[in-house]
Amino acid sequence: MLAPATTPLDHLDDAEVYEELRASERSMSKDLLRDPVTLARGLDRTYRNRSHLRVIGDALAGIARGEFDRLLILTPPQVGKSTTVAEWFPFWWLCLFSMDRVAVTSYGDDLALKRGKTIRGYVEEYGDEYELRMQPGSGAMQDWSVTEGGGVRSVSVGKGLTGHPVNLLIVDDPHKDRADAESEASRRHLHDWYSSTALKRLQPDRNAVVAIQTRWHPDDFAGRRIAEEGRVEDGGRWKVIHLPSVADPKFGPDPLGRAPGEPLPHPKIPAKDKKALKAWWADM
Repeated sequence: MLAPATTPLDHLDDAEVYEELRASERSMSKDLLRDPVTLARGLDRTYRNRSHLRVIGDALAGIARGEFDRLLILTPPQVGKSTTVAEWFPFWWLCLFSMDRVAVTSYGDDLALKRGKTIRGYVEEYGDEYELRMQPGSGAMQDWSVTEGGGVRSVSVGKGLTGHPVNLLIVDDPHKDRADAESEASRRHLHDWYSSTALKRLQPDRNAVVAIQTRWHPDDFAGRRIAEEGRVEDGGRWKVIHLPSVADPKFGPDPLGRAPGEPLPHPKIPAKDKKALKAWWADM
């Protein structure tokens, strides 16, 4: 009988084998940092990747590379944008820039706090692979730090940032609903907070703003940002990723390359089931 073929590991002692395996694990972990969607899919088996999330993930990686410093993502509700942008993206950012301060804001304290808790959970569960560890004694869920000095503050829009430096500002669903967006007083309060408080907290060494929302009104958060600062392709500042529920030429080239009338994917509907997708968006 022939002797079994040996592998390179057969010639190593236990310590050397362990180091070889750890090196392989570190290489795989580094590969996951290509973008936030790759990281989420690699660490969480329940994360359902779809083509629109890949487009979002690529744009988020672009902002980390410094290709632009303002990113606006516009989609219908419940397509995985907030999980990707307001939870996985801040964790991914801290893996790359562990000294940065991240602010996650939303229309309500409860929602913002939920985001902050989730990001903290990622640090506690997966952070060791990226040398990212919680600062001892950093017990507050609303404002916590990692050992390298970075961390996350999660608050509602309109308050909570005065006195806190920010490198990455995430604005997640700044309008609670259509009624909130249609209120002139509410819109004015939001615009004033962004220009007079939030932007003033950004730091000169590295700063970026990422906003995600569903459009509700011509002068909502997204509308005002585009009107005041313009789109990148027009010489302005904001990189805009617009993913309507159904592709429509009036919105310009579709980021997914969809034909007119083709539906947007949904994380809970099989991507190939166009009939179910069209029915869902028709109901919405």
